[in-house]
This record gives sequence, structure tokens and C-alpha cells, in this order.
Amino acid sequence: SDDDKPTFSGFGSGVSYTESATAVTLESSLDVADTDDTNLEGATVRISTGFVAGGEDVLAATTTGTSINASYSNTTGILTLTGSATLADYKTVLRTVTYDNTNDDNPSDTNRVISWQLYDGANYSTVSTTAVAFTASNDVPTIGSVGNSVQYTEGTPVAIDADLTVGDVDSSLLKSATVKITNVKTGDELQFTNTTKISGSSTTSGNVLTLSLSGNATAAEYQEALRSVKFNNTTDTPDATARTINWNVVDSSDGTLSSPGTSTITISVVNDAPTLGSGGNIIQFREGDSALTVNGSITLGDPESVVVDKVTAVLAGAGSNEQLNFSATSKITGTWSAATGGGTLTLTKVANQSPTLADYQSALQAITYTNTNTNTSNGNRTVTFKAFDGTTNTLESSTVATTISVANLDDDLPTFSGFGSGVSYTESATAVTLESNLAIADTDDTNLESATVRISTAFVAGGEDVLAATVGSTNITANYSNTTGILTLSGSDTLANYQAVLRTVTYDNTNDDNPSD
Repeated sequence: SDDDKPTFSGFGSGVSYTESATAVTLESSLDVADTDDTNLEGATVRISTGFVAGGEDVLAATTTGTSINASYSNTTGILTLTGSATLADYKTVLRTVTYDNTNDDNPSDTNRVISWQLYDGANYSTVSTTAVAFTASNDVPTIGSVGNSVQYTEGTPVAIDADLTVGDVDSSLLKSATVKITNVKTGDELQFTNTTKISGSSTTSGNVLTLSLSGNATAAEYQEALRSVKFNNTTDTPDATARTINWNVVDSSDGTLSSPGTSTITISVVNDAPTLGSGGNIIQFREGDSALTVNGSITLGDPESVVVDKVTAVLAGAGSNEQLNFSATSKITGTWSAATGGGTLTLTKVANQSPTLADYQSALQAITYTNTNTNTSNGNRTVTFKAFDGTTNTLESSTVATTISVANLDDDLPTFSGFGSGVSYTESATAVTLESNLAIADTDDTNLESATVRISTAFVAGGEDVLAATVGSTNITANYSNTTGILTLSGSDTLANYQAVLRTVTYDNTNDDNPSD
């Protein structure tokens, strides 16, 4: 009863600590006293409220120059000071006590209470406390494993970065992300398929194309979404400049990267095959006729405007003394190679000349058919055109063909009559019958073998323009190609049956939204 308790004084109103900050001194102005002792034997500083074990919460003190020992337990949250030392030394050491939090990612944001107690060898002081106001800061999300380079080969969309990683240490959800081409070129696009949680939309401003993803989803779900983003270029002549891709993500607290992740796309341009068009025409040759132009409307193109290396025209179904002809120009020469049933006319450039696509197109349009056989056979001949490109002629166009109908002198042409003045068709209307009163005749045949009905002007391929016929119980077969716009009737049948079927031919347009007018 003769020994008084040691006492504290000079405590402040508390301190503040912010995530990732340096350790904060708790009570730099405290004082200690003991009315009947000049020394203390120990003291404890304890995190009594909000303590997180395992090393997250840390208390420390500086004991240099004293006989005091300091020991901190990250299991209990207690800093223990031991050793007999003067009141002044204990005061000095206690004033250095600091609080720190080692979890810089996602610490507990509960406010801490620190309890202090002195011991003089006989009595413990009354507990004094310090409040630590804890403020957690939002850690920005992260993008990792970027910086790689991927090659895009013309015509094949490529995943930009299938290995990137997305994380966020303190947010369970992300709310958006962006993928940007910072030097966008004509035809560039970023492809993304919406998921159940994340949707995407693209905008272009200046030289930047931005794919914006939005929707609350986990970092793992955004990682999967970003890994699926593909680059593509829709042109046949993509710019070969490497593209720079920037990645960014935003968490639910609007945390975002200070600088975006970056990837690079190199561009491999492919030489596309040339193209031929306006085939499917039919020309009539009668025994004794002079040379006929095979197809004066055929077209030749190349996506890269590269000059082709050669073009061929193959004649099939022919007899003797039938061939294709071409009068050489200053830039292009032709070589005829006869074969059984026809032959091949090959057009190539003259040595040291550089004919253009237009030159080759004009040459194709100038090819003629001749037949000097005085006993030629009736029937159809086929001329098939093809263009070649590439150093070894490995790039071939699709073919287009012309039909040559040959008749000898003893066979008269079939004829049409009774055609009207035309018909009208209105968008979204039902199919319109073209020639319900036509008539056909042939002075020396009771049967026909075939007929064609062709959209020869303003044809729109792909199924918009449609021709059809009703063949009923005839021997005639009807076949329509939505690539060429040709309705082909075939099969040996009477003039009357062909007339009946041709009278049923209709035109329709399936595009009820925005057809070609």
C-alpha cells in the first residue's frame, strides 16, 4: 500500500494511418511518472482493437542508448519493453513507438486501438489508449505478360495477346477495359464477341481505334475477354506498318493503370489472286461466219492492282479447224496450242514490256473464235478464261466461261416472237412474270435442247436478284445461279413445252430493305 502506480500523461487525440504509408509515431509527447520510484521494470504496448495477426500490423520502438529491450509478437500484437531503466529512458523509448501495416495490397481498414501500460516492479499503471484512424487506399488493377509481338497475316484474324494476365488485389470486380490501336490504318478492326457480363463497342477518333469493354465482372472474366480480342484488316491491301496496341482496365473504384500495357502487331501482306468477271455470255456462230469476239465485256482485276503474269482461254468441245485467236500488240502476245477437242490460247507479255491490268483486259476482250470447217457439227463449245499471278503463276483466278453455240448451214436458228414492252417490279412485291405471251419457233426442228434467261444488266449477285421457272411435267430441268444471274433450262423437249416453261419465267428481288434500284 506504500507503493504508488506509475502513470502516463501527455497523450494526444490519436493518429491517422494510410495504406502503404511509412510507420506513424503514436505518442511523441507522452510522459511517464512514478511518485516513489525512479526506475521502471517494463512496459507493454498492445494493439487491443482491430489487430490482424501474421505480420500485417506491426509495432516497433527504438531502444538505442538504453538498457531496455523491445520484443514484438505478430501473433498477439504486443510490443513488450523489459529491463530496469530510468523513467526518462522509458519515456524516450515509448515516445518512439510506431505503428505500421505491411499489407500494401488489401489490408483490413478497421480502425486500431493501441493500449499502453507501465510496470514498476510492483504495480501496473492504468491503461492509456491511442486511436489509430486507418484509411485503406484503392490499389489499381494490373495487366501482366504483355509486350509481346504477334504477326497478322492478311485475311486471318489473330488473337493479339492470348497470354496476358489481369489482376486486382483489393477489388472483387472490374467494370471496364479498353483496347486501342494507337496508329490505326484503313480497314483495321478489333474483334470481340460479347459475353454474358461484358459487352464491347468500337469507336475511331483520329488515328486511334478504341474497343471499349464494359460490365461488372471479375478480373478472371476480364482476362478471358481481353485474351479473346482479335485484330483484323478488311482490305485486300493492308498497310504493312506495325500496329501498336494499348491495354487498360478500370476497377469498381475507378482505379486504372497509370500507363497502359502495350503489344505490337506486325503485318504480313498476302498477294491475292486476280479476279475475272462478266462471264456466262452466249454467242452464236453459224457455219461460214467470220471471226467472232468471244466476250467483249469480260473484266480483269487484282485486289493489289498487281499486273498478272498470264491469262489463258481454253476452248473445249470443238472439232477440227476451230480455234481461238489473238492479234499481238506491242505489249502482249498470244500462243495457240491445239489439243483434242479444242486447245489453249495463252496471253503473255512481250519481252521487256510491262502491260497493265487494263492492257490484259483489253486483250481478253479482243480474243476471237474462228471455225473454217465446212462440215462443222452443231452444238455448244465452251471457252473458259483464267488469269495467273505470282512468281510461279501459283495464284489463279476463278474461271469464267463463254458458250459458243455452233450451227451448220443446214440448221436454222430457233426464233422468239411476241415479246412485250417490259414489266415493272416494286420492292417487296411478289415475283413478276416476264413474258407471258412469248412464242418460239424453229423451221427445221421440233425439239429444243436448252435455253437460258440471263440478267445481263445491273445484276446483283448473292441471292438478291432471282429468276425462276415452272417446269411442270415436262422433260425440262431449270437451274438458277445466284452467282451469274443465269437461269438455265436443259433437256430435250418440244417447242411447245419450252414455250410453256419460258412463259412462266419470273423475276424477284429478295432484298426487302435496301435493294439496288
